Amino acid sequence: MALVRCITEMGMGVDVHGLDYTLAAKRAVFDAIHHSSLGFARLVGATTDDMTINVLIGVPHPNLVKVDAVRT
Repeated sequence: MALVRCITEMGMGVDVHGLDYTLAAKRAVFDAIHHSSLGFARLVGATTDDMTINVLIGVPHPNLVKVDAVRT
C-alpha cells in the first residue's frame, strides 16, 4: 500500500541549560506527537502501529543530534 500523508504537525523542544541538541530534538518530537489527534486510524481499520512517522529536525548543529536516540 502506498504511503499517504494524513497529518503534518510541528513541535518545539529546547534544552536551555545543557545545550543538548538530542534532548531538544526528542522534546520537539514528543511535543509534535502529543499535540496531534491521531484517532482517525480506527476509521480505516488501522492502528497506530500501522503508521509511519517521518521526522525532520531543524537545529543549528545537526551533527550534534544522535538520531538513534531521537528515533526511540
